[in-house]
Amino acid sequence: MDILIPDTSALINIRDAYIGETHILDVLRQQFNVQVSREIPHEVRRHKSRLDSDAEQILQFVRQARRYFHREQVYENLIFHRVACR
Repeated sequence: MDILIPDTSALINIRDAYIGETHILDVLRQQFNVQVSREIPHEVRRHKSRLDSDAEQILQFVRQARRYFHREQVYENLIFHRVACR
């Protein structure tokens, strides 16, 4: 199953979430084909001081994602395709 993470706020808002004793980013990585925006690492680096130690964990998660998206149009096409095909 695919999961698309289009922006940094999605990751920042779940950074304190755990399922049992497993961090949510580890669960997402194990259960989904994670796809992220190329903007996420840039935003994380810009706001690294506010994220403290979470920044490195988010960057590692993004590096391990299977596919990167460049432009807003790509997001729109992906979402439209997924919705139209169901």
